[in-house]
Amino acid sequence: MEDYLAKHFAKHLTNKLLIDEGMDNYTSPKKPEEVPQFMEYFNQAFIENEDKEEKDETEVATELANKKQPVKGKKVKGKEEKDEDKEETDEFQKLNK
Repeated sequence: MEDYLAKHFAKHLTNKLLIDEGMDNYTSPKKPEEVPQFMEYFNQAFIENEDKEEKDETEVATELANKKQPVKGKKVKGKEEKDEDKEETDEFQKLNK
């Protein structure tokens, strides 16, 4: 999981734990490092992965684009291909009922 997302979830988990313990006034501090109660839970919820190097937005976008599978291209539709398409459409319609 990306660090920014892990930190986001850790913050919300920390807030939930503090609220459950009746320490509502310690939730979402503007300077978390100055609130030991918040940091205690946050540091348990978020452990930074030092081995993983951070990727910038361009690298992430490139990886996502490369993972997408191209759509099968059909140059000429013969009778056999039309029959296969009809079978796939019928199966799709059955699954969506």
